[in-house]
Order: sequence, then structure tokens, then C-alpha cells
Amino acid sequence: MESSAEKNITSTNPAGSEAYVAGELLCLTQTKQQADEIAQLYNITLKSFDNGIAVFTTEEDLQTVIDRGKKNGWVELYKNMVYHALSE
Repeated sequence: MESSAEKNITSTNPAGSEAYVAGELLCLTQTKQQADEIAQLYNITLKSFDNGIAVFTTEEDLQTVIDRGKKNGWVELYKNMVYHALSE
């Protein structure tokens, strides 16, 4: 049975090697104020900010948001990737 956290994980390919949290983007920033400004610039929602990592949410396609930022020279955003530890 899937946990609620697992239900929010999306995979971009059948092999599942590129899994990410649905609707979440990340970036590194020094202050919460900068994170708020990035959210406003991209028209996305700041979900959390801790230790220089800002987590944003959006209903928009993540790659569309990322590409818009690259096109405009804005702070780069990244998908919130999911990594699994290798079992022994």
C-alpha cells in the first residue's frame, strides 16, 4: 500500500529513474525575502524556506515554469527530485 507521500511522487519515464515530487520546485537562496521575491516573479507559491533552500509549489507544468525562468534569465529552479538509498 502506498503512503500519502508516495502518491505525490511522479516519474518522468517508465523506468522510474527520474522521480520527483509532483508540483514542487526548489532553488537555493540566502533569505526568505529573496524566496518570496522569486515566488512572486514566477507567480508560484513559496511552500517553505529553511537553511537556504526554498521549496515552491505550482499547478503549472514544472518544466514550463523552469523554461520560462531560463528564457527570462531568472534564478534557476529545479524539480524536487526523489532519491532512494541503495539497499545492501
